[in-house]
Amino acid sequence: MCEYYITHTRKANIFLFLLTSSHANNIIFSMNEIKFDQDVLFLIRKLSKDLANDFDKRLNEYGLTSQQGRALFFINKRVNFDHVDVHQVDLENRFELSKSTVSGLVKRMEKNGLITIIKEKNCSSLIPTEKSLQIIDKMHERRTVTIDKLFKDLDEHKRKEIIESIQKLISNIEEEDE
Repeated sequence: MCEYYITHTRKANIFLFLLTSSHANNIIFSMNEIKFDQDVLFLIRKLSKDLANDFDKRLNEYGLTSQQGRALFFINKRVNFDHVDVHQVDLENRFELSKSTVSGLVKRMEKNGLITIIKEKNCSSLIPTEKSLQIIDKMHERRTVTIDKLFKDLDEHKRKEIIESIQKLISNIEEEDE
């Protein structure tokens, strides 16, 4: 198989030779496919990184780490929307963290007034405090601004197309992992 990254003169000469062969169209197509693949992956990574940086920046305004923010959103959703008790083991499983890491995380969140720990017989339930609910509300407002900024100049049809395409990409990757 030919190497399609042209960085040296020798490779450029090989490429020019191949262009004159009967396989030139296949090579150009393959090169465009590789460039497309690289561009798509780069763009997905860039968007993901930019969104994560924006999220982290917003969390930092409230003195939270990204790990605390994710845990806080998870606890809030489970308690206030799913109406389910949340325990440390739930954080361990959801975020694939060790028991000691979650223990430290929970202690810091309680110390910072973000959660209340209700001790029960065999385990403790984690409850978001009023302070954390206010932070979550403000984060949701800021998220709306970010989403509007992200999708500005796109009509509803284009927005739905993008969401459906992203869902399909995720589905394709998940099928591959099975």
